[in-house]
Amino acid sequence: MRQTQAAVAKIAHPQLAGVLPRERLFHLLDQRLAAPVVWVTAPAGAGKTTVVSDYLAARRLPFSWYRCDAGDADLATFFYYLGLAARQAAPRGKIPLPLLTPEYQAGVQTFARRFFEAFFERVMQKDRFVLVLDDYHEIPAASSFHGLLAGVLDRLPDLARVIILSRNQFPAELARLLASGRVETISYRDLRFTPEEAKELVRKRLPSLPAAGLERLCEKAQGWAVGLALMMERARHEAPGALADRRIEADDEDVFAYVSAEIFERTPAPLREFLLKTSILPVVTVALATKLTGDPQAGDHLADLTRRHSLVERLAGPGQGYQYHHLFQEFLKDRCRRELSPNAFRALQQKAAHLLEEAGQVEDSVRLSIAAADHPALARKVNRHARMFLAQGRTRTVADWIASLPPEAVSQDPWLVYWSGLCRVPGDLPRARADLLQAFQAFRTHRDPAGLYLAWAGIVDTFYFGVHEWRPLDRWIATFENLRKTYPAFPSREIELIASSRFLMAIALRRMNRPALVRRWLDRVDALLRETFSPAIQMDVLFAMTVYYLWKGDYEKNAHLVEKAESGVRRCLASPFACIRVKLMKGIHLWVTARYGEAMATLSEGLEVSVQSGVHLFDSLLWSFQVAARLAQGDLAGAADSLKKQREAQVSPANALDDFFLQVNSAWLALLSGNAALAVHHLEIVAGMVRKLGNPYYQALWNIGLAQAAYRQHDRERAWACLKTARRHALGIRSEVMDWYTSLISAYFHLQEGQEKDGLACLRHGLALSAKQGFVHLEFYQPAVMRFLLGKALEEGLARQHVHRLIRTLSLPPPPLEGDAVDEPTGVEHWPYPVKVKTMGEFAVFRDDQLLNFAGKPPKKPLDILKTLIALGGRNVPVTRLTDTLWPDADGDAAGNSFKVNLHHLRQLLGDPEAIVGKGACLSVNSQRCLVDALAFQHLADRALQPEEQDAGPAEQRKRLAIGERALALYRGSFLQDEDGALFVAAREKLRHRFLRLVEMVMNGYEARQEWTKAIGLGERSIELDDLEERFYTRLMLCYRKMGRHDAAVSIYDRFCRVLEAKKGGQPSPGMTALYRTLLPANEAAPRA
Repeated sequence: MRQTQAAVAKIAHPQLAGVLPRERLFHLLDQRLAAPVVWVTAPAGAGKTTVVSDYLAARRLPFSWYRCDAGDADLATFFYYLGLAARQAAPRGKIPLPLLTPEYQAGVQTFARRFFEAFFERVMQKDRFVLVLDDYHEIPAASSFHGLLAGVLDRLPDLARVIILSRNQFPAELARLLASGRVETISYRDLRFTPEEAKELVRKRLPSLPAAGLERLCEKAQGWAVGLALMMERARHEAPGALADRRIEADDEDVFAYVSAEIFERTPAPLREFLLKTSILPVVTVALATKLTGDPQAGDHLADLTRRHSLVERLAGPGQGYQYHHLFQEFLKDRCRRELSPNAFRALQQKAAHLLEEAGQVEDSVRLSIAAADHPALARKVNRHARMFLAQGRTRTVADWIASLPPEAVSQDPWLVYWSGLCRVPGDLPRARADLLQAFQAFRTHRDPAGLYLAWAGIVDTFYFGVHEWRPLDRWIATFENLRKTYPAFPSREIELIASSRFLMAIALRRMNRPALVRRWLDRVDALLRETFSPAIQMDVLFAMTVYYLWKGDYEKNAHLVEKAESGVRRCLASPFACIRVKLMKGIHLWVTARYGEAMATLSEGLEVSVQSGVHLFDSLLWSFQVAARLAQGDLAGAADSLKKQREAQVSPANALDDFFLQVNSAWLALLSGNAALAVHHLEIVAGMVRKLGNPYYQALWNIGLAQAAYRQHDRERAWACLKTARRHALGIRSEVMDWYTSLISAYFHLQEGQEKDGLACLRHGLALSAKQGFVHLEFYQPAVMRFLLGKALEEGLARQHVHRLIRTLSLPPPPLEGDAVDEPTGVEHWPYPVKVKTMGEFAVFRDDQLLNFAGKPPKKPLDILKTLIALGGRNVPVTRLTDTLWPDADGDAAGNSFKVNLHHLRQLLGDPEAIVGKGACLSVNSQRCLVDALAFQHLADRALQPEEQDAGPAEQRKRLAIGERALALYRGSFLQDEDGALFVAAREKLRHRFLRLVEMVMNGYEARQEWTKAIGLGERSIELDDLEERFYTRLMLCYRKMGRHDAAVSIYDRFCRVLEAKKGGQPSPGMTALYRTLLPANEAAPRA
């Protein structure tokens, strides 16, 4: 960053010649600087600047000097120059202090606090460091600067000190600091020269002055520093006597002007002319003075004035800068204005303004153009320098320049209208858009391609960053395509990059159905960025593209983008604004891929940067995905707390996207809490907003949420209508992630309504997309719905490996088995439990679906504990019951010790210490970690066999039947058939009794639905499990009879007779025989032997 002479003047301290060291004031400053802040207040010319500058030099304290002026009312200007001061004080610092760009405006107090912390950290070594704010009175009283500074001064680092020099008393905003003792003051009474100090100064400057003249001069000056200077200057020519009847009082500008005039009249004519002309320069350099006055002796004049004249001071630093004392400069300017004609004075201002601009002192040049009412020059300077100032965040400065022009001059210059529009971004987007549209139309009339492309890009920004309505972008996309036809060559590479990046951002929002177009422009922008790198534009593009890929569902490409953005932030030492955006991008990516812990940590890091920097534009979205991560994990209480933070963090009610996600999360929380009506209410709040945004992705998402809420309310017609609308939007933008989501919800609706074929087709399609792209969930994700669908997929043998991965990724708990569970259990048998135990038909233990093969002799006692625990019901079994059963002959202590040892071995064997859990003096099988077929069968059978409510509809009947089917699938034979103890026999019979009842119930259901094929299949399977149970054969015979297949029914009877004969030697019951006779032809009467 090149430091112009203007920058040097703002942050340069005076180097005064012939200054009298005032130890009295130095000691006073030593005392006052025990406080963090010293306020030095006195009239003009009281010597504030001289005393403080001399004190810092005498005490050899490191410091930075900052000269305040009216331009600091634009806070961005203040921080810009203070950043230069930090670089000057610590030139080795590689990272520049941040600029107050628009994204900080919502948290400017935080920005200021962090800026000052960074400033002092940069400039301080081991000792104290002093920041001097000179001419503080120049800052307008109504400026927010005062309140901002109060917050900063209240939290200064321990070794930091601030000295403020002002003509005015303490501002009201800083009064609290004064009351708290953090501020000490030095007043004019302290600064006035004592008689002794005044005499010492005069003797030093005028050693030949007689004693009487010395006494009189000091008496008339009354300790006023500048008065002393004037009197000494006058005394160089004659003894003081003309003012014998009047004392010089501090700030008596009339007397100052009178004495100055007397001195001025005695000055040689060439020097007078030099002083008059250079007085309009805020900082005088030899080069500027020479060009302005044409006087080749300019350097000599300035050096001589500094040596003998305390009203001219030299500034430290490069450039040979000089400043006239404020009162002296005002006198000279007034005299110049009176001596020159209006035209000549204006011409002098114009020439000086031109020279200042050439020297890089743009702000001073503009001030002179404004003072001269040189509107053409002012307009030209705005158009030439506005972009640089806006990049520094100094929008108010540029806006003030434009406001200084006549309205008609602005309206007739499209570039001024353009800059006016950019100054309003992002604070007033509607007016910004109106200005930019006016500029665009004027550029079109003037056939100005540079203006057209830039105004077009600005208009796109107002829509993109306004996040309120995106549909109008369609018009501007078409406009850009027309511009490309009319002006196929961009005016410059910079303009090409700006316009191309904005076109890419626009089509990413509105042309998702044209991926080739988006890809082509992404490649083009990437190439431009390699040629003309712009961190800000790159971050805008990456942010737009990550949204695009998330909407499309291309998570692999999105992962690459996030990695690229992170790398860019590290490489370019990016601003907090960029860092926060990257944290948001990464946090969302981690959330959609179900890496919840990492997502929440990353989003929290973004919020921390927000707190530290004062950039709060993305707080609401950062909190939004914190809420989403908690909801996806089922942490409803935590989600509710985070939702409050999300609501508090909303930057503006006009930000439609913030409000959209607030209502989406509120609806999602309500849905998971079982309050579907409240969910619908929240979604209907943003119905109009969703339509106005005009974004198909958000329209699809909103309809998916409403569909699920309506379905929970049993409003199936509305649910299906919303789901079809969502699917239409998803397919319209070719969004695979929305295709996947709508397919899964369609599958759920179909399966809940018994439409098995359609449901499985949707489920199969959704799982294929999930396996391809890694989809796991989005907003409105309901674990119970996903668990049902994945369980169904396992039952049907659909993509089992992928389904297992999804279950583990989502940390889904197993299906509910208990009698009071609401959700329908699916996929129980195939769910990826860490431990599975088979006890029906055979005994086997599986760890992560791998059969445990016991090398050598099986560990009998640990397995006996497991079998006995299961036989006793598997839940809350007293340890004493287990020890009494397994070690009946051992005493209590021995049995207890044996039990502990063998329980430890059992847990090691199962490979999961949580599979068997103890609570108090009881032991249980953990149904979340360990599936025992017998226990699962028992729970499901009990649910299916519960008495049916009278008003149970078809859906409830279908659900009960499905639970019964799933229970029967688990029953593969007798319970622990190799165990013959009374405990096991009793448990075996109880389970068999449930099995018989369940077969009866399910067969009744099949027959009522005339599902004969299923009924026959169940009958045959039941016979395989228990071929002596007559009722199974009887139900099969009845099924075949109802199907009209009497021969098949007779065959079943014959089979049963053969089984009886082989195993028991008995005969079928009379009832079965009677049924058999009904199946025979009329000429056959006797049963077959």
